[in-house]
Amino acid sequence: MKAVCLIPARGGSKGIPRKNIRNVCGRPLIAWVLKSALESGVFDEVWISTDDDEIESVALELSALVHRRDPATGTSEASTESAVHDFLLSHSAEYICIAQATSPLTTADHFRQAYRKLIDGGYDSLVTTTRQHIFLWSIEAEPVNYDPATRPRRQDWDGVLVENGAFYFTSVSTFKSCGHRLGGQRVVFEMPSHCSVDLDEPEDLIVCEALLRRYRLTSN
Repeated sequence: MKAVCLIPARGGSKGIPRKNIRNVCGRPLIAWVLKSALESGVFDEVWISTDDDEIESVALELSALVHRRDPATGTSEASTESAVHDFLLSHSAEYICIAQATSPLTTADHFRQAYRKLIDGGYDSLVTTTRQHIFLWSIEAEPVNYDPATRPRRQDWDGVLVENGAFYFTSVSTFKSCGHRLGGQRVVFEMPSHCSVDLDEPEDLIVCEALLRRYRLTSN
């Protein structure tokens, strides 16, 4: 079975300009997840899908393959699914992993464990999650996931699983038949909470670098 990793990385970014190749702890941001994908041994090919010359140069220096995406899939309004569809018009595989360039806490072992869970269980798609102990409310001030009359303590409940966007696996046949990354029979892969980093504002980079120094630089 041929498995490929696709990392969509467009050139534009409003919150943090040139975010995907911003220097983070001595490496371009995209290099962290790219390195993990290459070292995992899971993938026959690791691709960067981009519309940007500088991102392409960084990807090639890091031994990734580069797919020049249709400019229509590189706008802020375009969906990730459109980028995957564009990629699959030119490339084939049985399984594709869509990895987020802005998830630098993803490790090679995460890819290995998730892919094994997908294949061993015979699932069609996989979503990465982290566990959070949060109480959800509707805009109408109604509790969504707990009863205020019997408010549970943190240690007495399992919390909720939240999609963290680090990466997704899907069989290509499932993607083509349903048109999105999480079709068919799904399974979740839970990651540690520190792996969920939102990089939307420049201040988020401070948190990201601290986490990288704590969890990745100590083991690389």
